[in-house]
Amino acid sequence: MKHGYIKHAYMKMQISKINDVIEKINQLLIYLKDCIIILQKINKKKDDDKKKGSACSINGKKYELEVYNVVKNSKINGNSFNTQLESELGGCSSKNDMCCNMNSIRDVSIEIKKSKTPDWMQCSLKYDNSNKMWIGSSKNKIPEGSKKIFECLISSVTLFNGNIPPFMLRDITHEEWIKTKNETSDFNDYYIDCPNDTIKKLYAEKCCSYIQVSEKGLYYLENDVCCFKVPQFICEQQLRIRIKVHERKNKKGFCKLSVTISCQPKNINNLVNSDYSLDNKMKLPNNLVYDDVL
Repeated sequence: MKHGYIKHAYMKMQISKINDVIEKINQLLIYLKDCIIILQKINKKKDDDKKKGSACSINGKKYELEVYNVVKNSKINGNSFNTQLESELGGCSSKNDMCCNMNSIRDVSIEIKKSKTPDWMQCSLKYDNSNKMWIGSSKNKIPEGSKKIFECLISSVTLFNGNIPPFMLRDITHEEWIKTKNETSDFNDYYIDCPNDTIKKLYAEKCCSYIQVSEKGLYYLENDVCCFKVPQFICEQQLRIRIKVHERKNKKGFCKLSVTISCQPKNINNLVNSDYSLDNKMKLPNNLVYDDVL
């Protein structure tokens, strides 16, 4: 009888332990389910951002061709204003978007921008441990002068609350990066006010004379070299510093990331519209004549 009682008590204790284990497993499953939902949301945002960036590139190229189809049929002082082939346009490369003819062949470069584009010239950054400051990476394809402008603007700014992103110190996986992002807001996007002529200076270093903006029109940067009588590109601007995910998993299983800085208008809607535009043959500057025969 006593033996049976002990056996029954033992079985009851084991069942209780099993129930505890089952309860813990259920709690773990709920936690894992929540983690999966969070990761799915984060990955969706990353995919959406990637698609958005791709859409920006596609729309930018489409707008560039829209301008090109007007400009290639235009004359200035009786001569063709643009004699480029479509394949010679800048597109998404580091080249100038369009090179036109004023006093000589391709002596006037024009930057073409969609008004809502998020980045107006980008520069990747690296941390200089020796001088304790952020500098432009040597891998950048932008002009050295443009890189120096970015460096000067952030020389006295503390980024990421003084922390160095972990991927700059060691290889990390995408999962580790997501975990870091969830644990701190230090590596969120930074926005810093900058002078209202920053974009003008950045593209002037690229030897651009004009900038054409969709929905806004044509503007000169340093000098109105073609005497188009357009306004100068001046508006409130800000720097955007962010961490970009280029590849979630490389051949070694690690995530490829970088720190980038770019400039952008604070509110492009506040930019005063130009009277002239290169995307519409009816709005060309007075000394630029559209010719259907070309």
